[in-house]
Amino acid sequence: MTTTRSNYIYELVGKVNEKKKRTSRSEKYKGEAFYILLITCENKPQVQQIFAYQNKIEKEGIWKDVLESNYIDKRYLFYCKNYMGNYYLIDWKELKNHGNN
Repeated sequence: MTTTRSNYIYELVGKVNEKKKRTSRSEKYKGEAFYILLITCENKPQVQQIFAYQNKIEKEGIWKDVLESNYIDKRYLFYCKNYMGNYYLIDWKELKNHGNN
């Protein structure tokens, strides 16, 4: 059994530098607010943004952190799904720096 790309969970390591609020124009999510998180990704430098939709994030606390910008100066392991070349945040875990970074 193969895993399709849209079901595969990508693990990205990095920091959120900025967020931009947008409103969806797609028919399925029309009018729904979402955020584009501009990131610095350590293990996949070509990835510079992650999309954050409330209904795709698995834990409500993460959505609250995005809304309140509680990610400043923190390093994360982002769990994302990829759909048509875009990464969608589903979960994250804060990484503790141990003097190396």
